[in-house]
Amino acid sequence: YPTLRRAGNGLRTAASDGLIATPPGSPDGWRRRLGSGYPSGRVTEVNMVAARALSDLASLSGALNKTSESAGFRDASAKILEAADDHLRDIETGNLALNLDPKGRLHTEPTVDQAVALSYSGVGAKLGSSTVHRLQEKDFETGYGPRTISQTNALYYNPSYGEGQLGGCWTRGSLALAILAYASGHPAIGSALLENVSALVQSDCERMGGVPGEFPYWFDPEKRQIGSVGSDPVASSRFVEALLTGEAGLTTS
Repeated sequence: YPTLRRAGNGLRTAASDGLIATPPGSPDGWRRRLGSGYPSGRVTEVNMVAARALSDLASLSGALNKTSESAGFRDASAKILEAADDHLRDIETGNLALNLDPKGRLHTEPTVDQAVALSYSGVGAKLGSSTVHRLQEKDFETGYGPRTISQTNALYYNPSYGEGQLGGCWTRGSLALAILAYASGHPAIGSALLENVSALVQSDCERMGGVPGEFPYWFDPEKRQIGSVGSDPVASSRFVEALLTGEAGLTTS
């Protein structure tokens, strides 16, 4: 608990201005493997995950009878969510943005990042549903879940660059979409995504140069080739989360 408390206090300090900011030269969230570039600034996914972490830490603190610490972490989580609602939403559509860049520009292009962000938060069914359906459209589809970036995004799309982060298919992104689909009232879509990922892990990966039983980090949809080595621990844990909270319908208590 002392280690988790220090981490929680670090998140609270990072969000002292309302939202956690990522330096311009260092993208954060799952896309951090790019090393530099985009997105940066106030990244929606980073802030949603931080809010979820602080909320979970508040619950843990409460279970340990650390009442004041629990209240502090819960308040910090609520403040991040409130700031995200104020600054990271597109006023015209109501959808979550990808990020608010260091120059104050809001980027609203759809990417898998929005599904990752929303899968960690208690999002309303309407916003979740619109994101699920957008990422199911043809320009995102790979057969195993959505691309990270749409084929129609002429500015960023390049499926083989940056370990597939600009148009490849990341397994953890597919599973984030599955979790969001369940939470948004679309269990059939969630189940279909789980089946596709299961097939990728169990059998189809061999045709793409992978190893059965491993959750690949990413693969190139055009070359039908897995571009990663080893099994992604985030994807495997989110697979279990999708099974328990989505397919089995259990809740965390």
